[in-house]
Amino acid sequence: MKTLSELKVKYGIDRAHYEPNPNCNRCHGEGEYLSKKTGEMHFCICLFIEPSFSNEAASILGNFAQKELKKMKEFQTTALQQPIKEG
Repeated sequence: MKTLSELKVKYGIDRAHYEPNPNCNRCHGEGEYLSKKTGEMHFCICLFIEPSFSNEAASILGNFAQKELKKMKEFQTTALQQPIKEG
C-alpha cells in the first residue's frame, strides 16, 4: 500500500489530506484504482474526503458522473441528427 506522500508525488495532488482508506469500496486501501473504462490508474477520492464519508461520497459522485455522461452522449446524438443551417 502506498502512503499519502507517495500518491501526492505520483499524481501531483497537493490537496489530498487523508491516508488511503482501508475500507474504501473503490480502492480497497490502495489510494488508487484501475479505471474499467480507460484501463488507466487514477487516484481515489478517499484521499480527499474524511474516511467515514468517502464511500458515500464516491457513490454519489459516481452516480452523478454516469448521469452527466449519459446526457452528453444523448446531446451528441441529437446534435448530430440536426440538419446544418446555412446562411
